[in-house]
Amino acid sequence: TLEKTAQIIPSESEAIYLTALDSIAWMTNCRGYHLPFASAFCAKALVTKNKVYIYVMPGTPVSEKAKKEAGLEFIFLHFNDLPRELERLQNTLHLTSVKYD
Repeated sequence: TLEKTAQIIPSESEAIYLTALDSIAWMTNCRGYHLPFASAFCAKALVTKNKVYIYVMPGTPVSEKAKKEAGLEFIFLHFNDLPRELERLQNTLHLTSVKYD
């Protein structure tokens, strides 16, 4: 996954905001089988060059194996904090470009 993000996000000042559940599952290689008839998990994500900020509901299962295989640092945050955390990240990372799906 690190190679994938290097192609999509060439600089530290760029990010991708993912809302499609299948895109988040593909990017993180995480699956959640708690949704009926779906292998995705409920989440939103902000992907930077080296980190994936994943906003999930409490109790969402997280696979340590998937985190290690991705080669990226996963940071899991509470879904209800999404607006405040996105603003904090913008102030911290100083992103110049955010793509979205």
